[in-house]
Amino acid sequence: MLSSARSCATRLRAKCGTCRHLLSTAVSLCRFDANREVTNVVVTSDAAPAQNKFRFIGRDQASNAQVAMAINHTDTTATTPMSLLLIALGGCMAMNVQLLLSNKKLPVSSIRTEIRAQKRKAPIAALKDTEPWESIHVHLIIESDDVEEMHRKENTVRELVAASIEKYCGVHKTLQAEISWDHSVESAVVK
Repeated sequence: MLSSARSCATRLRAKCGTCRHLLSTAVSLCRFDANREVTNVVVTSDAAPAQNKFRFIGRDQASNAQVAMAINHTDTTATTPMSLLLIALGGCMAMNVQLLLSNKKLPVSSIRTEIRAQKRKAPIAALKDTEPWESIHVHLIIESDDVEEMHRKENTVRELVAASIEKYCGVHKTLQAEISWDHSVESAVVK
């Protein structure tokens, strides 16, 4: 859950050669602790809103990996932010399960995460991606070349899967946590 305490600091930066103004918003944690790791991501518009192409590119500054996002599923080369959240959850769970099972020397060939999520119907169809997920079901499929070994250690596998989700999956823990956050807005001039 997001805390209801939000603050907005607005500042204007003036530059010569004004062409148009862009409004950029940065969402960040309220309190940064110098002893904790900070991650930076940047999301930039990739197409002009005048063309009805609401497309954005998100980039993780540490790895420089990029992902395309769109406001709805009409852009088949991008995903919505809400679907991206589910992809992040499934990826985090699968990676942690793979890591824990391989540490126990269990014969895992591949892991697949299938997620079904549901939200209430938006009053306006165009706003369907503004509604939060109300229920999420995760189904893990663990493939192995040695199915007998996996069946013999089924209880261990179940315990490791539960631990990987509840203790080690940062996305799952974030969705369960109360997060402190704020945002700031800056008007920038584009030359």
